[in-house]
Amino acid sequence: MSHLSDDFKQPKRDLMPAIMLGTLLVGLIYVACTYLVLVLPSSSEIHMIGAFNEIFGGGGQLLIGWLGIAGGLATVNVYTASLTRLMWSFATDGVLPKALKNKNSHGIPVTALCVLLCIMSFVLSIAHFTGIDLEQLLNWVNGVFVVIYFASMLAAYKLLAKKYNIVITLGCGFCLLMTWGLGVNMIYALLLMVFVVPLLWLQQKKQQTASV
Repeated sequence: MSHLSDDFKQPKRDLMPAIMLGTLLVGLIYVACTYLVLVLPSSSEIHMIGAFNEIFGGGGQLLIGWLGIAGGLATVNVYTASLTRLMWSFATDGVLPKALKNKNSHGIPVTALCVLLCIMSFVLSIAHFTGIDLEQLLNWVNGVFVVIYFASMLAAYKLLAKKYNIVITLGCGFCLLMTWGLGVNMIYALLLMVFVVPLLWLQQKKQQTASV
């Protein structure tokens, strides 16, 4: 959500409470669902459906299905809008091609949005025709998130005051713990870094040369 700060009328007042409330709400939902999975054994293929049926006597398929659709659409919308703004920001800074800076009359980076939608469509098509398991895709994506979070912690160590080093160290430790938990699924993220980092380095060198 941080990339959507320009969409807030008063971001200094509203953005941080929105992020904190959203994080708290999602955290509570995760804890509650984990608790139900642990205390209510179920033979259902989707455990939350079985847990709901156990508590209310039925209707779990319908309710959990609609909640899944609503949650999925909300997540995709936020991530798409956020990544579009991030691509626009990188294009403005010269990291990505300048064409991605184009905005329409409503202030939407329409070129970046179209490129992102094309990438998403391509990935979904590959996943469909190759039959890659959804759980495997999620594990690969989680590996990418771990790399991003770890890079954020390293940036925080350099940018923030020394008094935050303990919290930053705990964050790095958590990222390493997640790396160990994901195991071989981290290979995708590492291969992606091997491909992306040299390109970013060349882009930065080209930008420095042009500025000189």
